[in-house]
Amino acid sequence: YIGFFNIMTFIPSDWRFTPLRDKAAFLLDWQNTPHTLNEIDLSEYGVGLLLGPVSGGTAAIDFDGPEAWDFLRSKNISEPVKGSGWPPIWTSGKPHRCQIAVRVPLQYWGVLKGRKLGPDKKLELRWTGEQSALPPSRHPETGSYNWVFEPTVRNSAFEISDELLKLWLDACAKPVPQKVYQTTFPELSDDEKTRKVDELLSIIARNCPRPDYEDWLKFGFAVAKELGKTDAIAMMRKHFGEEKTGEYDRLFSGHHPSESPTMGTLYHHAKKYEPDAILRSEIHARELNRIKRKYN
Repeated sequence: YIGFFNIMTFIPSDWRFTPLRDKAAFLLDWQNTPHTLNEIDLSEYGVGLLLGPVSGGTAAIDFDGPEAWDFLRSKNISEPVKGSGWPPIWTSGKPHRCQIAVRVPLQYWGVLKGRKLGPDKKLELRWTGEQSALPPSRHPETGSYNWVFEPTVRNSAFEISDELLKLWLDACAKPVPQKVYQTTFPELSDDEKTRKVDELLSIIARNCPRPDYEDWLKFGFAVAKELGKTDAIAMMRKHFGEEKTGEYDRLFSGHHPSESPTMGTLYHHAKKYEPDAILRSEIHARELNRIKRKYN
């Protein structure tokens, strides 16, 4: 744990940050560029807490008005955290607005995704790929963020309550409609299919080295559909390394090929990033197919 800074008297050693202008992150690829607090010039910038596994599984519960509190009560959730006392809480100074920092158990890190809940979406559960502006960052309307309860050795380890975690997990488990894209490539042999999947994943990973969770699932299941689970594990590890050991074994343990996206999904995403490269590949594939038909 780190000693005294202007921002707060106690900083958990596993929290990571990004500099802000007002309450907005501005660095290129800031989601994947974590800083310790002493790497940020607090005299010039505000500071945002990076959320998710990068900060030891810290989530932010964002109450954006009284409707958020009403929504929790409607779900019979009386406490957002486990334990007695108050976790780290900060506010912009606007009425009924605050954020609460909580820890998420390790086994749920790869499952959760940021969600806005309630009929009016006023309760936000913030996670991987998101940041929350901390005091004394500037707020464009109220002047600055301020602590209600600063982090301490004890309260910065408070976990999210079981009831709220279940609500969040249920929100993440709702099926998202997926469009299945058909590939324009001809029927491929096993070796050609492996090379094609490798090529498409190389394009995707070059442009999006850390896809969001839903795209990551689609890519993984498409590779497993085309290559089988064993080869899919090796291929996905090659292009999108594991954040936790064994995560691809766990991912593919429940894979059902009949319901899976196909190589067309990989093709669609790769073409979105590098259309010229895909066009050249299409022309090459059509020419190969023409030659095969001629000499077979």
